[in-house]
Amino acid sequence: MDPDERSDFEDRAEHASAAARSEAANAIAKPETASSGWKGAASVLGVAAVAAAVVAKATSSNKHSVEEARTVDLGPDRSFHALTAGTGPDIVLVHGAFATHRDWLDGPFAALAELGRVTAIDRAGHGLSRRPRFEGGPRAQAAHMREGLTALGVVRPVFVAHSFGALSALSFAEQFSAEVAGLVLIAPLAFPEFRPLEHSFFAPRALPFVGPFWANIAPAFDRPMLEAHHRIMFSPDEPPDTWKANYPWDQILDPAAIIANAEDFSAVHPWRLDSYVDLDAVRTPVQVLTGTGDLIIEDLRQGLVVADRLPDAVLTRLEGVGHMLHHSRPDALVSAVRAVLERVRLE
Repeated sequence: MDPDERSDFEDRAEHASAAARSEAANAIAKPETASSGWKGAASVLGVAAVAAAVVAKATSSNKHSVEEARTVDLGPDRSFHALTAGTGPDIVLVHGAFATHRDWLDGPFAALAELGRVTAIDRAGHGLSRRPRFEGGPRAQAAHMREGLTALGVVRPVFVAHSFGALSALSFAEQFSAEVAGLVLIAPLAFPEFRPLEHSFFAPRALPFVGPFWANIAPAFDRPMLEAHHRIMFSPDEPPDTWKANYPWDQILDPAAIIANAEDFSAVHPWRLDSYVDLDAVRTPVQVLTGTGDLIIEDLRQGLVVADRLPDAVLTRLEGVGHMLHHSRPDALVSAVRAVLERVRLE
């Protein structure tokens, strides 16, 4: 974390936790449950810290220090970047497409750090987390995530995953169920589906030879398209000024990141049978949050169905809320995480 980012976090931390507590007192939407209640490490060799620990001292009990921003080396063409704050049970934040851990810093990061030790990660291939080509499938990303979290000493976390990140978190819980305390899925993509924009415009950049060439010449066209996409993501709200100012364009438009997103999109095409998660194997408490106004991932086709099929899930549909509900309704997210942590504590 650079000095500007650290300073921004301190300012946000002071205001976000107080705002979250105030908002949490106002229930705007009632949860629709998918059932009458809750439905349903080996050490890593060769891990080297590439970034030193960064300490930002808290000046009040409402502020949590940023304990460390680290990039660990996982071997040839592999690394794992994460930023950690707070103390207590582990909570891991998993971002969606065309994003990095930065998305959480400009949202509910500080409020969630009131509940436990929060680790915001860069998914494999995004931000400062490197991966080899052709490893965009959710199981490969989950395995990469497991290796990195083990290196950082994260133990049996609650995963809080947004959008495309939800499929990786579900795959983690499918493969390594004993290592997951719970899941909070926000506007989740839980099943492969045909997505016209992603599969027609971006996915071809995952192709050998021609894909990297396209990825290197397209950033000038990609930026205005993504800016328009951001307005749709936040609809019916506007993207917050702070979020827009801090959006990591250099990392997002880097050709390697564009190719990684293209591979992620290719992996969620309906014909990719290896990307379907066995939901019966996910034996952990789950909270699913969706917005009825989501223009990116239809909640009735994804969030409602995954909540219905998971054996231990609760669904909350927020009326009129869009895809970026962790920004527009952080109170609902904090409540969902708190509910999972309480459930885990009682087990």
